[in-house]
Amino acid sequence: PTEDRNIDAEDFVFHRRALHAAAYHGHREIVEMLISAGSDVVKPDTDGNTPLMRCYQGWAAGDFAGSENTLEFLINQHAAAAIADKELMSLVAFKGSWRIMDQLLKLGANPNERDGHGWKPIQIVRRYKKSKEHAHMEYVLDQYEAKFGKLPASWAKTKGITIDPQNKLQFQSNGSGKAFVLFQENTR
Repeated sequence: PTEDRNIDAEDFVFHRRALHAAAYHGHREIVEMLISAGSDVVKPDTDGNTPLMRCYQGWAAGDFAGSENTLEFLINQHAAAAIADKELMSLVAFKGSWRIMDQLLKLGANPNERDGHGWKPIQIVRRYKKSKEHAHMEYVLDQYEAKFGKLPASWAKTKGITIDPQNKLQFQSNGSGKAFVLFQENTR
């Protein structure tokens, strides 16, 4: 005889559901099986994280082999949550996954949305650019008019920000001869 089991039951140690654990470790086949068996793709765990969030957290923490494919699947399962998630695009920009960035942009994600640290995806791409995918992402985000920080030099000076190349500030001219701060590693 078989018993009915609650597919969304939490474990006793981490208080996570099987779907959250499979998503975190990038096990797409298990995620698909659990969802097709009725597991709730939007139900958060006790920490308030959805399976989508656990998936990209696992991708960031462990870079599990199947994380990108699992993330792609979960984005398709709950597109509204994916495009509303302020941290997701930033992580995708950092990881340099053009495939996932393209998926999010096609779904309508805002490339100018800032994450919890105040960064836009274009800023992260420019700061951590290390692959051809990052270079392509930078070009595409520029096409979406995801402009990097627009801090006029005069404003920066009033805030006590030293503007000099040794302080690793990058500049961009707006055509009027005034420099705009693009990235600042240190403030004084």
